[in-house]
Amino acid sequence: MTQNRNTQTSFVNEEIDLAELFRVLQSKWKLILIALVLFSIGGYLISNLLPNQYATKTTILIEEDQQNDPLSKLQGIESIDLFGGLTSDFLQNEIEILKSRRIIGNVVDSLNLNVSYLNNDALVNTPIYSGDMPFTVKATQVRPLISGEVPTVNIQLNEDGTTFILKSDDGEKTYDLNTKIPLAFCNITVVPNYFYIENDAGESDNYEVTITDRESVIDHLLKNIRATIIENSSVITIAMESTSPKLSEDILNSMVVFYNKNAIKNKNAISLNTARFIEKRLKIISQELDSVETNKVDFKSVNKLTDITFQAEKFVENISETKKKELETLTKIELVKSIVQELQTNSNSLIPTNIGIENEDINLIINEYNTMVLEKERLLESSTEKNPVVVDLNAKINKIKFNIIESLKMYTSSLNILLQDVRAQESVLSNRVTEIPQQEKDYRFIERQQNIKEALYLYLLRKREEVSVVMSSQASMARTLDVAYTPTKPIFPNKILFTAGAGFVGMFLVFAYYFLLLFLKNKIETKEDLENIVGDIPILGELPNLKDADQKIIGNDDRSIMAEALRVVRSNLTFLYIKKENTKAATKILVTSSVKGEGKTLTAINLATILSNANKKTLLLGIDLRNPQVSNYLKGVEGVHLKHQGLVEYLKVNGEKDISKITAYKCKNDYLDIILSGQIPPNPAELLMDRAALNEFFSQVENEYDYIILDSAPLMLVADSLELSPHVDMTICMVRSNHTKIQDLKSVLNLCREGKIKNPTFLLNNVEMKYIKYGYEYTQPS
Repeated sequence: MTQNRNTQTSFVNEEIDLAELFRVLQSKWKLILIALVLFSIGGYLISNLLPNQYATKTTILIEEDQQNDPLSKLQGIESIDLFGGLTSDFLQNEIEILKSRRIIGNVVDSLNLNVSYLNNDALVNTPIYSGDMPFTVKATQVRPLISGEVPTVNIQLNEDGTTFILKSDDGEKTYDLNTKIPLAFCNITVVPNYFYIENDAGESDNYEVTITDRESVIDHLLKNIRATIIENSSVITIAMESTSPKLSEDILNSMVVFYNKNAIKNKNAISLNTARFIEKRLKIISQELDSVETNKVDFKSVNKLTDITFQAEKFVENISETKKKELETLTKIELVKSIVQELQTNSNSLIPTNIGIENEDINLIINEYNTMVLEKERLLESSTEKNPVVVDLNAKINKIKFNIIESLKMYTSSLNILLQDVRAQESVLSNRVTEIPQQEKDYRFIERQQNIKEALYLYLLRKREEVSVVMSSQASMARTLDVAYTPTKPIFPNKILFTAGAGFVGMFLVFAYYFLLLFLKNKIETKEDLENIVGDIPILGELPNLKDADQKIIGNDDRSIMAEALRVVRSNLTFLYIKKENTKAATKILVTSSVKGEGKTLTAINLATILSNANKKTLLLGIDLRNPQVSNYLKGVEGVHLKHQGLVEYLKVNGEKDISKITAYKCKNDYLDIILSGQIPPNPAELLMDRAALNEFFSQVENEYDYIILDSAPLMLVADSLELSPHVDMTICMVRSNHTKIQDLKSVLNLCREGKIKNPTFLLNNVEMKYIKYGYEYTQPS
């Protein structure tokens, strides 16, 4: 009974066979060990040649301005809350100020960071900090550099300690120290480090000096410096990495210094504006006071007044309280007018606070206005007027400014009403003392004006001194908790990690090499390769690769390796295909391949021979009508008698056909007959499509034999083998090791999946002996 096999199995497996990869790597353990050792040594050497990188950091505490602002302690001037609470947004803003181009630019200028040094005589060219150099190069008028341009010069101090050798594109020249030298890209001055020279006498090493433009250095530092906020605190950590611990420490410490200077300058902004306002008002009041005093002198001189009469003293006593109120009111009106005038003439300037306005609401609006003006000035330090935040802030400032002016006008109106009331009371009293001469009245008016101007003048003088005290006592914005510190252990390179990583890379390269060999393999090599692709389609066995041509065709009682392999195939055939009960028809086996050159003809001959050696009546049928090869293999073989006629001549005969005329035979093997294909016909496909003729042929021979082996044409070249599929019981598809392409094999499998090949099996041919997992103990002795 025929065993029908499912050919719909998923046979495509393009994944790498990990077991095979492991087997290959296991055989290459010595190479892997060598790669591990060599790469580890290389990694260790490289880690010692690379310059060490160190991590430096400093921590600062941002002070809360409200608690330390001296303005808040001055009588008559309230503190202005510039920053509010220390929120995360505020601290983030301070980080941006710390890392602003202005602060970093100040650091670059102060430390001369646009000039870098390398020691050409050292084993490893590690950058050197200027503080460790025997000289310092000052570069001025550095022109903008073209992208990729790195201007360098070589400098070496002479033994005399007063001259040096300069090597540049213009050649080698000797110059005196502290001399300005014009170069193509800048002017340089070489300044000696006398302390270094005195402690290291003799000719110095040869140093390579690189001049970089200021903006490029700033960009580099901005990328390297990191600032982070410690959670739930007002502490900021600033860190950077460098090959020179001293350089990175100086950079971070300088950043904090310049940040504090910038903060103090910003905090002095209100004080400076207040001082300017006071100075301006003092100048005006001084002129007005001089004018009033001059009028007083003139009035006394013209009217010959020397003393106040008794009546006038009595009047002053009665109306002193009224005069006091009038004086206070006039002073307030004058102050309000000056502030309104200042607001109308100076756009967005700061307003002095608490200089006599007794209205809490107006003072609160003025404080809010000053805070917004200061915030705008801080934003403009790192942005422009077109910044959306600045535009929005301008709108708010103008709105508040309008509200202040309107409030001051309303306040002035209330003061005027109050003044009218006071003067009304004064008028009543004056009417009651009509006996006082007109001159005395005029004199009092002049004196009153003098008192107003004098009181205002003295008040402004006192405030000017207070502002000066504030400006000289401003505290730093940031308090340093830890000065810049660099641990002695470098963060890079990690010698252990470098050594282990290099060893891993060495092993990985070996793994990758053999992985790619397997991944890029496009031909079947071993039985495992074939099994991974064909899935559950049976594989009959493996035929070894024999280099001796004489051993290709086996003989009777053959004990060669090939014969033993074919006996395994014969056993597997018997297991895979069982004849139907009560039938004497021969088992017809079609031997084919995907393309030419896979050994199907030789295998068909040897398979027929090994079956006949088991006393199985076997017919070898050469049915490759386009490229017949059976006769070529059998020519000259002892005991083989071939006939010129073959299957083609049989199929062409119209009428009664005689099998005996086309059958060849081996005289030494009574169980094997051979029928060749005959002459190559012009229409082989049409002959094979004649099923009636083929059926007649097989009906004449199938009861005479146990097996009929058909040597057919390759599947991928012509359709002849597919035409024969209905006439056979099973098909052997030959696969040649290191010859059959995986893509060709997949094409054959597609035919199997489509049911065009009947009961397919595979046989691997030409396998290297090292890949065959079983041996042959019973071989013919030589």
